Amino acid sequence: RKIVDFVTHCLMLLILATVAWKCIRLKLLKTARHAVYSTLGLFFLVGSSQMLMCHGCLLAGACLPPILHAVLGVLGFLTGGVGIFAKIVDKKRRNKPFEFYEREPHVYSKHSRCGLVGYVLLSTCLLTGVVLLGVKQEILLMWHRILGLFSFGCLASSQYFSYSTGFARREWTWIWIPVLQIVTACATVLVGHGELLHIAQEFEAFLFN
Repeated sequence: RKIVDFVTHCLMLLILATVAWKCIRLKLLKTARHAVYSTLGLFFLVGSSQMLMCHGCLLAGACLPPILHAVLGVLGFLTGGVGIFAKIVDKKRRNKPFEFYEREPHVYSKHSRCGLVGYVLLSTCLLTGVVLLGVKQEILLMWHRILGLFSFGCLASSQYFSYSTGFARREWTWIWIPVLQIVTACATVLVGHGELLHIAQEFEAFLFN
């Protein structure tokens, strides 16, 4: 399990480093700012937060894992929010010279739709996490895990579909894009499968206890 966690972290770091390097070279202008903050917050930090609570995770032996889990989740939510806000501002600027009917809509692609759904689910997951600080219930914990899993699934799907956007096609070659998609898909499966097993175990315990 520790080997799997190490590989998963390496894959997520590879995605983050690749996107960050490209965006820094672009001086974090326009879409680059959205890309780097969203990848850092909604893919790397949220994924790391989920892995932290899995048994056998490399960080599971660290001090106070639940607190670190919460901190990473909140940081991912806030950092991702900065990325989303940057995109809204950039699109508003680009749409300003055009008439209303000529403007590019805000949510029209698989990338943006998955990102929006994932962010809403992440918000709900954070709310259930706050409630869990004062109310310890197994059913609520299970829903918190389910929301976390589905939110990361949607956000990781948004990351995957981002490589099909105009920005990615301009900045990476046709060879790099499939590589990034494969690495993202592998990291998503490796992060999600452990959490899925925990949810199944908790659901079984809830039914038969």
